[in-house]
Amino acid sequence: MKRRLYFPEFLEMMENTKSRKDKIALIRNYGNVKGFPDILYFCYDPKIEFVVTRRELDNLWFDHMDIPDYDTAPTTLFNEVRRIRNYTTLRQPPLRHNKVLQLIANTFSCLHHEEIELFKQMVAGRIKCKGLTEKLVREAFPGLLSPEEKPVKKSTTKKSTPKKEKEADDKENDI
Repeated sequence: MKRRLYFPEFLEMMENTKSRKDKIALIRNYGNVKGFPDILYFCYDPKIEFVVTRRELDNLWFDHMDIPDYDTAPTTLFNEVRRIRNYTTLRQPPLRHNKVLQLIANTFSCLHHEEIELFKQMVAGRIKCKGLTEKLVREAFPGLLSPEEKPVKKSTTKKSTPKKEKEADDKENDI
């Protein structure tokens, strides 16, 4: 039986990969794994806002099972990724804050401790993995994340102030 790859294991492989080209190939290789692109989307899309904060998740009490290996966990982050939308402002109308915390606590009780930490990092907005960045995800999956907002350049031409315009109008009226 072929063993599945779990997201923390993928992150370890990503850190061990040296070149940017190899990292992009690695990301694209796992692009068809159920839930993998969704995890990258929820972590790196700048428009995603979670209803809860990392601090709330760190202080969240839940019955944690002592799970020695990913394969023995009742569920994985890949399986639970479809529910993550409920914990963000993307769900309309959003769930009550207490309900979101209750759902997350229930999920945490069935996940491996490394996947719990990964989920907390997703809520914080950045997965701690050397070499895995928003720019790299955009390059590997061009349409996955929402378009980047380009910064508005400030004009370098001088504009007349309203006071000076008013004085100019007054001078024209006097003539």
